[in-house]
Amino acid sequence: MRADLIPSAFRPGLWPRLRPLAAGAATALALSLSCAGPAMAQNAPGAEDLRALIYYLDHNDQRAVQAEMRRLRAQFPQWTPPSDVADLRAVGQSTTASVDTQPIWARLERQDYAGARALIDAARARVPSWTPDAEMIRVMETGEQQQAFDAAYGARDLNAAIAAVRRVPALMRCDRINNAWRLAELYANADQNGNAVTTYRGVLGSCSRSADAVSTLEKANDVASWDEMQQLFAVARQTAPSNAAALDQLEERLRAGRGGSAARRSSTTASASASAPAPTAPAPSAPAPSASAPVANAGIPVASLPLRGDGRAARVRSLKEQGNWGACLAESDAALARRALRTRVVRL
Repeated sequence: MRADLIPSAFRPGLWPRLRPLAAGAATALALSLSCAGPAMAQNAPGAEDLRALIYYLDHNDQRAVQAEMRRLRAQFPQWTPPSDVADLRAVGQSTTASVDTQPIWARLERQDYAGARALIDAARARVPSWTPDAEMIRVMETGEQQQAFDAAYGARDLNAAIAAVRRVPALMRCDRINNAWRLAELYANADQNGNAVTTYRGVLGSCSRSADAVSTLEKANDVASWDEMQQLFAVARQTAPSNAAALDQLEERLRAGRGGSAARRSSTTASASASAPAPTAPAPSAPAPSASAPVANAGIPVASLPLRGDGRAARVRSLKEQGNWGACLAESDAALARRALRTRVVRL
C-alpha cells in the first residue's frame, strides 16, 4: 500500500517508536474486541463496522479512509485505532464476521447499486441477524438517488427530480452543486422562476467557494429580477466575505449586461443637454410662390408704360390702310398683349 495513502495513525514509520508497546497493545486490543461484553460493544467498532475502512485502505482511497475514520470516531468516541494496519485488518477479518461484504463494496464501486442491493438482500436471507453498516447504506442510497436524479434531469421531469432530492437531501450538498443548478434549471423550464431563485439562494447561503458563488449568480441572472439579484449578492457576501472583490466585479458586469452602464450614460447625456443652451430655431423660410400668385414681368418695367397709349395704335391703322395685312396683324397682337399686361399691373 502507498505510504501517502495511509492515515498518520497507521503509517509504518511510527511503528519502530511504538514497538516496545506493540505486543501488549495488540494483545489488549484483540482481547477487548473478542471478549467484550455488552457494555464494551458500545466503545469499539466490530468487524462489520470496520469493513468499509478496510475496503478503502485496500483500494488506496485516502479521501474515503479519512471520512470513514471520522465516522468511526464519532460513533465510538472512546475507541483508539490500532497503531498498525495489520492489527486493524486482523480485527476486520475475525471469525465473528458472518457475511463477506467485499462483493457488495465492489458493486458499489462500479456504481451497480441494484446489484449491491441484491447481494445485501441475499446476505440478510442467509444470516437474519446481519445488517449492513451505516456507511454502506449511505453510499448505496446516495448513489441510487443520484442515478434517479440524473435520469429525471435527462427527461426534464421536475417532479421526479424533486422526489430524488427529498429521499436523499445530501444530493444538494456543495460537493454535488451541479444537482442544485440542474434543479433550478428544471424549475425555470417549468416557469417557476421563484423556486429557481430560491434554489440559487440556498446554494449561495451554503457554498463559500468563490467559483461556486460566481457560477451560481451568473445562472441566476437568467431568471431573477435585478432586485432579486441584489438580494442574492447580499447572501453571497454574507456567506463568504472574502469573496467581496470577485462579487463586486461580477455585479458590475451583470448590471452592465442589463443596460445599467448604458442607462447611466444616457442620464449623464440628458443632464448635459439640459444645462446647455437650446439651439436657436431656424428662421422660417419665405413662402413658396403660389401657383395662383401673379408673376411680375421682368422684361417691361411698369413705370415705363404710358397710361393712354404709346403711338403704336397709329402704326397699326397705317399698315391697315396700306394693305400690309401680315405686319398689321403682328403689330395688333403685340399691342393687345401690352394692353392686357398694363391692365393687370394696374389692378395690383
